[in-house]
Amino acid sequence: MIDKSPTIYSKWDQEKQLFSTRISGLVGFNDVKTWEAEMLKESQKIPQNTQFKFLVDERDYQFKNIEVHKFKRDIMPKFLASFGFKLSVLSAEDIKALDETVVINNKNIQCIAIVMVHHDKEKMQALQDEFGQENEKYLSNMETAEGWLHNYVY
Repeated sequence: MIDKSPTIYSKWDQEKQLFSTRISGLVGFNDVKTWEAEMLKESQKIPQNTQFKFLVDERDYQFKNIEVHKFKRDIMPKFLASFGFKLSVLSAEDIKALDETVVINNKNIQCIAIVMVHHDKEKMQALQDEFGQENEKYLSNMETAEGWLHNYVY
């Protein structure tokens, strides 16, 4: 059973060079705005000239309506693009729009790998099969995701 109350956090781990974020539970617009603000605030802790790995934990994530989901779905590509990473799920038009609107951070901070974790095993397998890359994974098991990030070498 999915816990309906939202869980939202983001954390920078300097030792592991890992940025992680979590959004779960039944979320609405304000929850998504809080999540985005937490990511932006926490990302300010990443030091200049850093290459980092990124863990997105969406296990047990549900949206109150499709408009909330669409709103949330637009945040991650922009956030990642500001660190020089473009998700493979993006269309050429999406990438062009990001290139025209997103400002790359001026601290030489670069995301080198990402793993997205979600509770829907079939959905994540389909995403992995279609869009998975050497540095971009879609998984349903947190232990597997953490192991992959730990062993990933750029």
